[in-house]
Amino acid sequence: MLTEILEEQRYGGKGHGWRIAESWYDHVQQQLVVRLSPTWEMAFCSCCGAACRHPLDTKNWTRSWRHRDAWGVRTIVVAPLRRVRCRRCGIRVEKVPWADVGARLTRHLEEEVLDRARETSIEGVCRQLGLHWTTVMRLVERWVRKLTEKNFRRPLRRIGVDEVSYG
Repeated sequence: MLTEILEEQRYGGKGHGWRIAESWYDHVQQQLVVRLSPTWEMAFCSCCGAACRHPLDTKNWTRSWRHRDAWGVRTIVVAPLRRVRCRRCGIRVEKVPWADVGARLTRHLEEEVLDRARETSIEGVCRQLGLHWTTVMRLVERWVRKLTEKNFRRPLRRIGVDEVSYG
């Protein structure tokens, strides 16, 4: 049951190169841990997104991401990341479908944080989700930076002056 629910929450889902290897409840940390493992012999470059056949190795590079709470329980996603040899970028760590490059939160949790940040204060979001203030603030700043990089207006071609005021 848990496996099907987590598969549906897009850890790559079926056919996306990842499967849930195991999941357990850590009584010490009081969190649900979901360990994923790659299923394909193909991975994607984290720099340019190109498909790379035959990943090199994992080199014990296990990373963890905080995910949305499942039934009120803190949820952590753990996965071994492989190195890939990209034709354009050289040797890089593979890209995962559930998180942005370098992120420590899954996209689902990031979306939830941003939705709540629109409605309430940063401290309120931190209290509701159990995240640190800096984590939430950096996520909001990154989101604002990403939006401001987009050019919403067309380039200026003409300027019309209606009146001239001196003084």
